[in-house]
Amino acid sequence: MKYATTAVIALLPLLAGCMTPDPTPPPGRSAQELMEARTVLFAEHETLQQEPLDLPQTGEARYTGATTLAYGPPEASTTLLGELAVNAEFIPSGGRVAGEMWGFHAATGLSEAEQEAVLHGDMGTLSAAQQAALIAAFDSEAGGSIDFAGNIAPDGTPFAVNVDGRLEHDGHRIGVGGVAQLGFVGAEAEGVWLQGFSGPGNGLRVTAGGVSQDAYMHGLAGETD
Repeated sequence: MKYATTAVIALLPLLAGCMTPDPTPPPGRSAQELMEARTVLFAEHETLQQEPLDLPQTGEARYTGATTLAYGPPEASTTLLGELAVNAEFIPSGGRVAGEMWGFHAATGLSEAEQEAVLHGDMGTLSAAQQAALIAAFDSEAGGSIDFAGNIAPDGTPFAVNVDGRLEHDGHRIGVGGVAQLGFVGAEAEGVWLQGFSGPGNGLRVTAGGVSQDAYMHGLAGETD
């Protein structure tokens, strides 16, 4: 599968101070639970996107959800499903976010239909048997985590975040770096999306065993109470 690409805006200067994700993240959910979460989050975000965003001027918010990272050649790509957590601090000039991805399950060699179902959170395109086979394909884990942080754009538009992570899967070290985009949705910023692409004009950088990979990252999260 050839991953779609989009331009990533230039990285904003980082604010002074430091926001960090939880030092000890909770245990990750199963691949089935993560797929179900992504399906729910896609539906929620479709509704939230219809509302005009009024970015909070003060306060903090925490978001949790699920993410996917796909990399490698189309005939032998690896797809990861994992946890996503985002902390946001809002101030009148924008604010700052910091987050983490962890608890990854891995599948290799998914079909294009299976890949699309994972990336777009749409299991409805598959039969019950195909859905079961897809979940079963996530039969290994990728250790490690991916962190990201950046400055919130004061006008509420998507903004750049620095990405930095190290994973291990099937004896290979996977490096994740560069830049992705993050944006808020909902009248009061109740949802967050994270997206990154590799390739010319884009900022995400993924290597496996030291070799550069075509890659696509996409995460969705909702505000926790």
